[in-house]
Amino acid sequence: MNTTQFLRGMGIGVAVGAALSMAVAPQSRFHKKSAASKAIRAASQVAEHIADSMGL
Repeated sequence: MNTTQFLRGMGIGVAVGAALSMAVAPQSRFHKKSAASKAIRAASQVAEHIADSMGL
């Protein structure tokens, strides 16, 4: 496994974990959608920062 595959897998895992945690949390539908989109954006940014720091 190379670094790109690892980072892609980590990003997918973070997004899925965030989505599952939002699904089981008792909140209104609007708040779930908003929080899920924020979590996905944050995971994307983290993956970008890691890739940039590794020179990918």
